[in-house]
Amino acid sequence: KQLQGYLYFFDQQLANYLAQLANVSKLFSVEPDIEQTYFTQLADDFKDAPDLFAFPGEVKQNIQQAAENPDTFDQRRNLFLDHLLSRFSESFFDYVSILRSVFPEINRQELINTKLRFLKNYPEYSSRRFAAFNATDASQWDTGNISGLEKRLQSLLGFNNIKRRTLVNIFPVIISDSESGTEQFRFGLIDNRSGNTLMVGAEKLPSAEIAERELTKMLDLAQDLSRFSFRVSDSSQIIIELKDGTGKVIAVGQAQFNDDAEAVAGLAVLHDLVANNQSEEGMFLVENLLLLPDVLPPASPPSPVDPSVADRGFMPICADENCDDCGTNDPYSFRLSVILPAYSKRFLNIDFRRYCERIIRMETPAHLYPKICWVNNEQLQEFEKSYQDWLDVKSGQASDDDKTILERFINIFSTLKTVYPPARLQDCSNIEERRLFLLNQNALGTLNT
Repeated sequence: KQLQGYLYFFDQQLANYLAQLANVSKLFSVEPDIEQTYFTQLADDFKDAPDLFAFPGEVKQNIQQAAENPDTFDQRRNLFLDHLLSRFSESFFDYVSILRSVFPEINRQELINTKLRFLKNYPEYSSRRFAAFNATDASQWDTGNISGLEKRLQSLLGFNNIKRRTLVNIFPVIISDSESGTEQFRFGLIDNRSGNTLMVGAEKLPSAEIAERELTKMLDLAQDLSRFSFRVSDSSQIIIELKDGTGKVIAVGQAQFNDDAEAVAGLAVLHDLVANNQSEEGMFLVENLLLLPDVLPPASPPSPVDPSVADRGFMPICADENCDDCGTNDPYSFRLSVILPAYSKRFLNIDFRRYCERIIRMETPAHLYPKICWVNNEQLQEFEKSYQDWLDVKSGQASDDDKTILERFINIFSTLKTVYPPARLQDCSNIEERRLFLLNQNALGTLNT
């Protein structure tokens, strides 16, 4: 038995080598169900093998656990995927580096999934990287009918869902009220999916500007779950309130709940929307050349053209050489526009934004100039609606003879502006909460925000 026990270590080592060789195909698999990169097998097919082990039923499991733990698996799985990517001159090194520097809590499994999605679709992302989308297809929304460049960019940036779809989850509005004879204002927070009002300002204010400042304050306070509280209404229903540091109610939830459990679940959903999921990750890539108004073939005999319609639907241009604020003299040729949600969670980090911009510019064909806009939810919500209407026109699902839809889309599209994460002016005496304010990387706020 002692001799068998001594020789067993050599048998087991050889058995493990053979198990690893038999599973080489799994090491380089792009399927998500791979759970190990070290493979073992128990060498126990000889007479009285269980007599060599103190706990025969646990030997097989213990050998596998000794070979590989979860941290080792994540590291080796990433290395094998990096090897596959390098065969096609692709790399996620910069992506992983930026994530680990600005989001230290990143899950390694998420990195694995990002690489797997890219590799599984690599034939399309490579051969059709500059292919257009099908503008005549009836399916234009909630669909994968997007350009090859969009698919490649979104995959390189680690977006889980690359379909053309609605990205805005919530958006704020300023509500005007004139019932008292004097126009008053308050803010509201709208669920873009259902159209329901989630929260409204607790008090009416004399101007829209003050209401907007209170809105900014509300969004900032709502990041902290401890600012929320519950109150029983006159109808014995539970409602949600948001309070500032002095205990003053800033905003009131519009949903009413029957019991504590229902109210806690509703608050969890509301807080997650405001703090983590104001908009989903995604992008819209618009080829400016497609925005030129369609020219119909001349009729026989030619019909007179209505001058009021002929000049509509064009993007603004600038004929003044000294003008610095308006568009160029040709906003169509060799131009792309990439619209991204500024309030998606990862996009609030300016370093990750810069990385995204660098990847977009590197992957865009050299003869095209990409304009990148990080827009807020109010702008994005309007853009999504008008963009969807315009796509319906391009695909023949809707008519736009008077160019109303195109003109509305152009007006919204040409006024999109990049917004930056807001910064606040700090009280110099409060050293612990001081944060850097970086020019061209923050939007200036106020002491009240």
